[in-house]
Amino acid sequence: MANFNSQAEQIATAVDQCVAELHGTWQGQGAEAEREYHQEWVTADQQMRERLSALRKNTELAHRNYTAVAQHNTAMWP
Repeated sequence: MANFNSQAEQIATAVDQCVAELHGTWQGQGAEAEREYHQEWVTADQQMRERLSALRKNTELAHRNYTAVAQHNTAMWP
């Protein structure tokens, strides 16, 4: 998951750079529509990474709980 997040960050940075270059020369309704769409994309990207972070935390917690229960159960049976 950490690798995915790192790659997502690299892609988002590259997209932002392309959009910034594009909007340096592009004007009008098409440029404005793309600017709005890009903002939606940025928001969705941020939500995805926040949810991925929450998934990672929950997965780590579940793993710790499962490991603790397994150790506890093993200790009960000599």
